[in-house]
Amino acid sequence: RWLDLSTYGFAQIERAVAFVKHKNMALDVGCGAGRCFDLLARHGFTTDGIDLSPAMVALARHHHPEARLF
Repeated sequence: RWLDLSTYGFAQIERAVAFVKHKNMALDVGCGAGRCFDLLARHGFTTDGIDLSPAMVALARHHHPEARLF
């Protein structure tokens, strides 16, 4: 279920990213399995993620081994 790659919430991220002048690093708080990482990368961000669930961090690490996850 948590690997669902729906685009729910992506429109809001796209709008927010349009206001960012210096696209470098993003922190995805409550990153879950990291479903927003690819979207942010397309906009020039390197993304770190943080989540309370060790299981979600493990999923994110599996799908995005290059990301720094906490």
